[in-house]
Amino acid sequence: QQLVLSVLAAITVIGVMIVLVPLIGILGAGVALLLGELIAAVGYTVSATQWLKQNSLSWPRSLFYTAAASVGIACVSMFSMIFLPSMKWPLLGISLLLLLWNLWRFWGALPLVVTERAKNIISRLPILKKLFPYFDQ
Repeated sequence: QQLVLSVLAAITVIGVMIVLVPLIGILGAGVALLLGELIAAVGYTVSATQWLKQNSLSWPRSLFYTAAASVGIACVSMFSMIFLPSMKWPLLGISLLLLLWNLWRFWGALPLVVTERAKNIISRLPILKKLFPYFDQ
């Protein structure tokens, strides 16, 4: 399935680029890449949903929607900065705060075993040991 979705996304990107780049330039390439990624994302979501059903599992809706909210925040932020360039710094600050808030929500929704493992991995990062010596203990 991964191979099929990757080929489908690549064909989409190339096809849309052939059509749009001569018409609208680099923006056409961006649109082509966006469409390719959207097709892959939808395909992977459908594929994962089917696999979960076949294995008597359910889709982790809460985590999925929280992750999707991050994508939505990033999209709205980028478009806001494009259309309101004079407000880019305040918009960037607001965007980062919203993303941090969403990260906090995501972290809180994770199972305890996942957060404990993540804390263990993060605590072993050399940069953190230099910045925060108490991580060494």
